[in-house]
Amino acid sequence: MGKNLFLNLLIFFIFISCGRKSEEVGDGSSIIIDFCKRTEEVGEVSNTDTTPPSVISTTPSDNATSVATSALQTIIIFSEEMEGQSMTTNVSDTSCSGTIQMSSDNFSSCVQMESHPTKNIGGEKWYVTTSSTLSKSTIYKIRITNDVMGKSGNKLVNCYTTPNGFT
Repeated sequence: MGKNLFLNLLIFFIFISCGRKSEEVGDGSSIIIDFCKRTEEVGEVSNTDTTPPSVISTTPSDNATSVATSALQTIIIFSEEMEGQSMTTNVSDTSCSGTIQMSSDNFSSCVQMESHPTKNIGGEKWYVTTSSTLSKSTIYKIRITNDVMGKSGNKLVNCYTTPNGFT
C-alpha cells in the first residue's frame, strides 16, 4: 500500500482597494484623502505527516507476572491514531496471522482471539481479548507486525515484540 500524499497548502489573498475619502479636520473643514489599502490574509498550512507510529506500551506489560489467565484482555497503546483496517487478529485458529498476535512458542503458533481489535475514541489505544484461558506459568509474548498503519498512512517501521513476555 503506497503512502498517502498530502499537498502543502499556503495561500495568500491580497486585496487592494483604492479610492477617495473625506476626513473632517479639527476646525470643522474637511480634506480629501486619496488612498490605497492592502490587506493580506494567510490561508491554512498543512504539513505531511511522515513520522511512523510506534508502540508506547502493552498491557500486560513486558515482565509482568501472575497475570490472570482467563479471557485475557490485552491493551496496546500507539503513539498516534491508528487506521482500523490495519488492526487485525486471528479469530479462527492458532496460526500466527493478523497484525496483533500473542504466542507462547516464539510465534510458531498463536493464541486465538475472541474478536477483532476494538479501539478507544482517540484511536491510539486498542483492545483484544483471548478466546480461551491461557496456560499458567507459561511465558507469552505480544507481537505487533509492521503492517499496522497510522491514520496518516505511515506504517510501523519494525515489527514490535515484547522482549521477555509475561506469565
